[in-house]
Amino acid sequence: MKNKALLTCIRKLRGWIHSSPQKEKLTLRSSAVAVLLLLALGAAVFQNAQKSLLEDLKEQFAFSFAENEKIMQTLCERFELSCEHKNKKIRMPAEKLAEYTESIVYKDIAYGKKSRQRLDILVPTSIQKGEKLPVVVFFHGGAWMRGSREDLLYSHFARSFTQNSFIFVNVDYRVYPEVRFPGFFNDPKHAIEWVHEHISNYGGNPHHLILMGHSAGAHLVALLTVQDDLLPPVIFSDIKKVVLLSGPYHLPAYRGYLQTEFRGIVEKVFLHLFGGEENLPEISPVNQVEKTHIQYLIAVGEKDRVTPPEQSQLLYQKLREKGNKAELIVLPNTGHAGTVFYLNSEFDQYGFSRKVLDFLQNPAQNRPNP
Repeated sequence: MKNKALLTCIRKLRGWIHSSPQKEKLTLRSSAVAVLLLLALGAAVFQNAQKSLLEDLKEQFAFSFAENEKIMQTLCERFELSCEHKNKKIRMPAEKLAEYTESIVYKDIAYGKKSRQRLDILVPTSIQKGEKLPVVVFFHGGAWMRGSREDLLYSHFARSFTQNSFIFVNVDYRVYPEVRFPGFFNDPKHAIEWVHEHISNYGGNPHHLILMGHSAGAHLVALLTVQDDLLPPVIFSDIKKVVLLSGPYHLPAYRGYLQTEFRGIVEKVFLHLFGGEENLPEISPVNQVEKTHIQYLIAVGEKDRVTPPEQSQLLYQKLREKGNKAELIVLPNTGHAGTVFYLNSEFDQYGFSRKVLDFLQNPAQNRPNP
């Protein structure tokens, strides 16, 4: 979002707050809200209020800010990309992505009519004629307000899957303010339906789908898969496993977390995004868990204060209580972006990428935890 547009948005939000009835009380103070601006504010050079808010967030989420800067610096150096413009999105060229992931990259495939309803498909060059490979479908984070499948953070780790005989599908979806809930929820649903119908044309097995998401993407994937009535039954039955990375799963539980004088504005955005506080319980995956056939792997960073480990632990607990097969991994000394970074075995310090692959490949791993 450009500076001018952002300033206009903030002025409107302030107007909403001042015009709200006195009896209206905004009680949600959420680290998920913090993510919403933490990730959204990186798109422009801010002045005055924006700078102040960014400094507040940097102070409160110091570990994840520092971790993210270190990760991006590492990725830029590894792939010989410029990190000089810190407010500019860093993306890996398609040619370099294809070479690094040892895959054929099909770019910008439309699953809908809108500009953000696009996906990329990475097919391993090792695929044999007539072979049908399992399919990983990934949804990026970005606090439901930004993020892209083309971001360097969300593209490099495809290598771990393409080198192990998975087709990797990287999906964009519409975000706020272009859409509010349920708009950004419907796009992942439609993308999955498109993949199920068309992936066989690219060598994928539509009957062996794996869904994966990070942050806001993990929230959307979780909401779609912990209950069995949001996707067509023929598609839902073909989703074998789900990997959730650093997601917010119980939105009403984030209270008193954001420490800034601009809290009222942030809360107003958050509630407007989801159509009001009354919707938060319904769109919290922990409140929708049913018994399904799907096997879940949930991962979170020990030092993630953006989507704290308690959120992942609560979802894991709810899944197990309903009799689902679920595993939980808490990565030591890791913040919000680390769970995505360590998916790439080249950078993995904790054997996390191997654990994820074992979960996907080895049926012996997919059992209820004791």
